[in-house]
Amino acid sequence: ETSGIASRLPLGGWNSFSYELEGTNSELDRAPTTPAIIASPGYFQALRLAPRLGRAFTETDGISGPPVALVNESFARKFWPTDTALGKRVRLIKNQTAQPWLIVVGVVPDVLQNFRSPLEHEALIYLPYAEEPQREMFVLARTRVVPGTLADAFRKSLRSIDPNLAAYDMRSLEDRLAQARLS
Repeated sequence: ETSGIASRLPLGGWNSFSYELEGTNSELDRAPTTPAIIASPGYFQALRLAPRLGRAFTETDGISGPPVALVNESFARKFWPTDTALGKRVRLIKNQTAQPWLIVVGVVPDVLQNFRSPLEHEALIYLPYAEEPQREMFVLARTRVVPGTLADAFRKSLRSIDPNLAAYDMRSLEDRLAQARLS
């Protein structure tokens, strides 16, 4: 039905970035960190995560137009409890250098990303893959057939894109979540 990519899967942790919110004066070498997921537009469709406010990523985000980000509901409540998160600006700090401002264009539902006990929703930011590409990504696909029957088709499709791409640890999200709960 649909597919997308993400730097981490639900209950699989997150990437961590130093950041600054517009209107705060953080010292760049002491900037706080936030959990983040790098994702393609299809990620939200594959997980059926419709934005609560605003929009999800589009194919042009990170390519043309202003840099954007999404936040989850916990992030929005934590940092803008009496205001809307839409239109707010946040920027990443890399090597003590402030990056361009990212405009929050959507607020998505909370997803459990941590694998600690107790399980709780973290204030999380989402970045478009085109703005923050990663070497390793997870491919998510929503299908109408039994997921285990598609492994060969996925491998063949990856080889047609790039014969050097490796596909491994292919499992259904349900299997991954069950294993995470047992760990």
